[in-house]
Amino acid sequence: MRICYPRSEVVPTTLLQSDLPGLELLHRGKVRDVYALSGDRLLIVASDRLSAFDVVLPDPIPGKGEMLTQVSNFWFGKTAHLVPNHLTGMPVAEVLPQGADPALYEKRAVVVKRLKALPVEAIARGYLIGSGWKDYQRSGQLCGIELPAGLKQAQQLPKPIFTPSTKAPKGTHDENIGFDAVEDLLGADLARKVRDATLAIYTFAAKYAAERGIIIADTKFEFGTDANGKLYVMDEMLTPDSSRFWPADQYKVGISPPSYDKHSTTMRTINDWFASYSADHQHHTNRAIHWVCVPVIMWAVIAALWTIPPILPQWFRPGLWAVLAMFAAFLFYRRLSRNLAYAMALVFIVSGAIAWALYGALGPRSLLILAAVLFVVAWIGQFIGHAIEGRRPAFLTNVVQLLIGPAWLMGKLMRRFGIGY
Repeated sequence: MRICYPRSEVVPTTLLQSDLPGLELLHRGKVRDVYALSGDRLLIVASDRLSAFDVVLPDPIPGKGEMLTQVSNFWFGKTAHLVPNHLTGMPVAEVLPQGADPALYEKRAVVVKRLKALPVEAIARGYLIGSGWKDYQRSGQLCGIELPAGLKQAQQLPKPIFTPSTKAPKGTHDENIGFDAVEDLLGADLARKVRDATLAIYTFAAKYAAERGIIIADTKFEFGTDANGKLYVMDEMLTPDSSRFWPADQYKVGISPPSYDKHSTTMRTINDWFASYSADHQHHTNRAIHWVCVPVIMWAVIAALWTIPPILPQWFRPGLWAVLAMFAAFLFYRRLSRNLAYAMALVFIVSGAIAWALYGALGPRSLLILAAVLFVVAWIGQFIGHAIEGRRPAFLTNVVQLLIGPAWLMGKLMRRFGIGY
């Protein structure tokens, strides 16, 4: 039987950045601010800052820090019989400097023991998902651990496994390491304690959550030691920032299940947007260059074609522009969209009109020189745009080169034999 509690009407506080004059600020992270207190204690304040891909967004999410802190405190309390944690139990109001609003920090800050953080991320996995699924597809292993063949995405593992990683410097990514590497970093005894504590907490929490319709697919813990070498779990525990939660009633093997809670869904949506932007922003830069350079290249081609000697009748040239316009429209209709095809056809027609006018005003020699200079400049810009994006010049650019080549050669022949000059 599931118990439903009434929704709280309390409005959460909002804190983008803590300001506690009189306390020494040791560290301001992407989400948490850490202050030094007397007696080997720390004050950790969870702000409402939102980060994605190491970028902190300018607008906070009201109550985010309160939620993360309260979720962690819940699990710290539930698992205290398994592994001691960093909480001291001291009320936050007792350590705040004069003038600080206790209501602003009451639910988002904790007073903790000052510990020496271990240089590893302790990760427990109970299901095959995320980077672990990709690793398994590639090698049949998960972080160096051999797994049975034939497992599917999101399938539960035969038993939870410990997959540690390094704590990478800011701006770089954590790297998965084997247990032997953890032993080298921590020593065999401490490494074993970290592994056992990680799996014990995960096993307990997964069972507790499963009884309430929630699957904890994987989670990450951080550990530290005191002056006597005693091991504590620290930082945060089983929050949406450090864990993967699935609704049991929507879980299905073979797909990536939906996230359970709204906050985690929001984070995934934002991260997906950032991933898309990260992958595409160079493409947008290239597109801007593309829209400037391609019409210039097209005009240069058409202007150069106007310098063709009078082998073809003058009346034939507008027909040639119409053929080119239809050719461009066909290319863009096949590759992009109908409206864009019409737009590029219009570019050809307008370019032809401008070239025709300049042909009479400047003469063939000046028009050819102008077309050549503009073509070279625009093609270089187009090439730079594609280089920024990391790919070869587009098919249309190659077509333009094929068109401009004969026109340029014809212009050189005109100059050589003095035709039209």
